[in-house]
Amino acid sequence: MSATPSRLHRTSSEIDIYRRQTVCSDPGRMAEWLRSTPNDLPSLRQLSTRLVFHYWADGSPLEHGFTADRLPEIDLRYADDQFARLASRCPRP
Repeated sequence: MSATPSRLHRTSSEIDIYRRQTVCSDPGRMAEWLRSTPNDLPSLRQLSTRLVFHYWADGSPLEHGFTADRLPEIDLRYADDQFARLASRCPRP
């Protein structure tokens, strides 16, 4: 039998990379705004509904009530820019 941990039993050092923010996921200037968001899934779902839509996953965003002026949001790549846009639409989470 191998002494290698199974995929389900990773050591802490093996998953440390997933605990760190990257240039794309770091909330940066929006960290304080995020601290005021709820931390339970039902509340987060309610908060994000109509703010976030997966890029073309369910057809055109225009078919789901998003206006054409919001289409450039698709090109926001960094979390702090995405959160800033969300905060501009929903200043108080």
